[in-house]
Amino acid sequence: MHQLSPEEIRPTVRALLEANIVIGIPGGNIYSYGSGRALLYIACTMMIAILAGKPLYLLPQSYGPFRYRYEKVLFRWLLSKSRAIMAREPASLKYLCEIGVPESKCQLLPDMAFAFNQPPDRDVEQWLNTSCKKLNHDQPLLGVSVIDWGAHHKDFIDQSNYEAVIADTLRHFITQYGGTVYFFPQTWGPTEADDDRIPSNRIANLLPDLEDHVSVINQPVPAELLKAAYGKMDLFIGTRMHANIFALTEFIPVIAIGYQHKTFGTASMVEILPWVVDIYRINREEMIRKIDALWKSRNEIRAHLKHKIPELVALTSKVTKIIVTDYKEQYHSG
Repeated sequence: MHQLSPEEIRPTVRALLEANIVIGIPGGNIYSYGSGRALLYIACTMMIAILAGKPLYLLPQSYGPFRYRYEKVLFRWLLSKSRAIMAREPASLKYLCEIGVPESKCQLLPDMAFAFNQPPDRDVEQWLNTSCKKLNHDQPLLGVSVIDWGAHHKDFIDQSNYEAVIADTLRHFITQYGGTVYFFPQTWGPTEADDDRIPSNRIANLLPDLEDHVSVINQPVPAELLKAAYGKMDLFIGTRMHANIFALTEFIPVIAIGYQHKTFGTASMVEILPWVVDIYRINREEMIRKIDALWKSRNEIRAHLKHKIPELVALTSKVTKIIVTDYKEQYHSG
């Protein structure tokens, strides 16, 4: 099987064949997108593991929708042959059942990013002060994560409107509350479509008269430093889902801009659905209403997060228990 595979994926095939256990780590959704080649690559790796008799476990991620019938049939078979499937939001769990995946193999568990708690290797406030504008805690601090969704999905034709609405919302926050805004790059590649610094700079350029209140971080930032930096903010507007999770786990009130059901599902699990805005329906009036309401309710929301987030963090510990228990029972009994 290894020698028959294309040369560029042979290291992956070799690793799958040599493994005792295969764990699918989420990097994105398992759904129909683009030309379908990426989805077929995911299917191929799963199929190799299954045909080679390797126990396959899928960590919490999002599923669906699939555009074509063959995709539904293929993934119903692949997922049904997996040992355990973990969905990170209710919509994905429901979709798995709708396409015929055995309910007994599916579990609803939070995204593993809720469990990320690695301290940064340097002082985050000092880093912010030297890499961008100095923090002034006498001013409200607003963190921002944006995405070039139009570059990801050609059917999204409102990228310029999305960026203009964000700019107007930031202008309102700065002028109304004397705030300072920080754009953070949750991702910075490998392609331009995945580089958050590009739309961040475009939006910042829409606020030339407020440049003293706007800072774009243009350097790659380690995950632990990003999370700690989000914790220095008073509020957060996030489009990248994991940016929102990092901010929420620091108990920072968030307006989440949803571009897929994973954002709405995560917000549902944290019980902050009223603070989600659909990127396909985003408008200036709604965003300004929400940023005003979020600022007024920030203390109550922070108290809610301090109660709710530890529950979700605790649930993430079930992931390893599920895998270890099943593997021991099925492959090492006695």
